[in-house]
Amino acid sequence: DMKGVLPCSLKLSGNDKKLDFDILADLTALKTLKFANWFLKKPGYKFDLKSKFSVTPQQIFSEKSHLYVSQGEKTTKVKVDFHASDYLDKEKSSYYVGFKTNQKLDQELGLIEKHISSLETLNLSNGLGKFNCDTFGSNFARQTICGFKIKSTTAQGYGIGDLYGENINVDLISLAYKPLDVSIAIANGDWHGIPYHDAKFNLKANGDMLYISKLKTYSKKGFAEGKIDFNIKSLESDFKINGYNLPANELTEGIWNLGSEVPEGSISGTFEGQTKGVLPEPMFENLIAKANVVIKDGKLSALTSMQKLLTAANTLKSFSINNVFQTLVTYKGGLFDHIITALEYDKGRIATKKLLLKAQQIELNLEGHIDYTNDDLLLSGEGLIPKQSKSFLQTFGIGDANLGNLVSVADLSLVKSQEKRFFDFSLAGPVSQPDLAVQSLRENFTWR
Repeated sequence: DMKGVLPCSLKLSGNDKKLDFDILADLTALKTLKFANWFLKKPGYKFDLKSKFSVTPQQIFSEKSHLYVSQGEKTTKVKVDFHASDYLDKEKSSYYVGFKTNQKLDQELGLIEKHISSLETLNLSNGLGKFNCDTFGSNFARQTICGFKIKSTTAQGYGIGDLYGENINVDLISLAYKPLDVSIAIANGDWHGIPYHDAKFNLKANGDMLYISKLKTYSKKGFAEGKIDFNIKSLESDFKINGYNLPANELTEGIWNLGSEVPEGSISGTFEGQTKGVLPEPMFENLIAKANVVIKDGKLSALTSMQKLLTAANTLKSFSINNVFQTLVTYKGGLFDHIITALEYDKGRIATKKLLLKAQQIELNLEGHIDYTNDDLLLSGEGLIPKQSKSFLQTFGIGDANLGNLVSVADLSLVKSQEKRFFDFSLAGPVSQPDLAVQSLRENFTWR
């Protein structure tokens, strides 16, 4: 369906049985350009068609046409093959259109197939690739089959950071009035500093919803798998992710910027829930989720986040909770056997009923919550110093404000026993004022 003026040059040859056309047309000048109820000319784009095609009483066909789609200074050259049969009979007519290009596909994907426009929410920036799409249709039905081979692409500003991938294969099937089905394989890539390889997943687009299923990707010695349901208009999502033996350093740095505090170890666990948004802050503020995490054979090297709460405790010679945590760093480089925890997220509130840490030099059992929405912090727990740590700790340098001391001078006489030492502690206060939490910690630390 075309309406308006069509500037073009035309060369015609043939007879009443077959006419051959050689045409160069500026489709942009048309007021309306509509093909098969889905290909629509959109504002901001320029369309030039160079075509050689033939017309018979039964068919219109071409294998030598090129469509040039331009937006600003960017132009994509698309090879177009088309074939229309019984075009004079609406009941019997059918068509085939094939698109091929070996250039960047920066233009709207919806120009190739209407359903693909659902993917534009991912804000993809594609590198060079091969894009092949074949559409078969009639007045009553249509199907599109596409194969994309992309050298590289980036989903920009999505989630905690850009999602980058290389050597991507995409297989796409679209049926008129049916959900879009896509299978994607990515050889290797990076998500905000977290490397991955051999990623595969299926994507279904249906109305405002994107469904990602059968997701599996590998990272070093581990893998992650899961599924995500995402509403492209409301930005609401449901997710379930399982991970096994993932690198602790890259994961903690990429998500929480705490990689310097966890330079070694592997993480396994599950994370499932709901949230809203695609950027970190709104995603966290709307997050309702549960996580079960195990960190094995790890290392804590800085503990700066914990020290922000505990540094003021050194002003008391008889107080040693800061030294208890710091011994994780100073004893054998902060190595630990495992950390096990179950976390609950509730729109800015993080709570745990159990956090277990086991290392050769210390064992801890914590519970409590950090509520950023209501500016409230409450943590309590118990711990022990295994007797095998005594010989090392008793010969360690002593100083009133030395973070390397497990216990202060006032406590040394109490640890000469060969038995394990147990302690209890708690801290409470505003998240925004850690000094108040530290004050409560001073009043609620006791050796058993």
